[in-house]
Amino acid sequence: GPPWAKPDDVWHAVSQALGLGAPSGDDRQAVWRAVGRLSGPCIVVVDGGDRLTDAAVAREVVDLVQHAPRLRVVVCARTVSVLERVARLFVDTEVIDGNDLRFRPEETRCLLEHLGDPDPWAHALPLDAQLAGWPAAVRAAATRVVATGHVETTIPIEDYLPLQLFRGASDEQWR
Repeated sequence: GPPWAKPDDVWHAVSQALGLGAPSGDDRQAVWRAVGRLSGPCIVVVDGGDRLTDAAVAREVVDLVQHAPRLRVVVCARTVSVLERVARLFVDTEVIDGNDLRFRPEETRCLLEHLGDPDPWAHALPLDAQLAGWPAAVRAAATRVVATGHVETTIPIEDYLPLQLFRGASDEQWR
């Protein structure tokens, strides 16, 4: 099954991420003891959180967060996950979706400036309008702007390949 299918899988992964090296089967206890002794902030990133499909597993993760005030869990998921739905009931949550990750004109201007564009505002607004703020697309086009001095509506193949990450993705899928 998927890597996050059972509670033991979650605890083993978290134990490894924290460098606890607990013997097999003792991962849950080791994690709970370790986070209970935290003297400073600790951030655990769960990548692929959308693969966590068991509400009981999600509830155990939420219980851990409630138990350890210095622990923060960041969950990366392509869709709304069981963990997100359970967490919203019991702990403070904040969801960052695809729209939050898009560049704004000011960020595009900063990127152009960083890349050496002598007139970043003149190029930032057209790039923002044409590329809807998608970071990889903006970076590829900004690199071309700095090289050529103008905003191009077509992008060469070497700059196009990274844009394939976005092919076929709707705004809804990025949320």
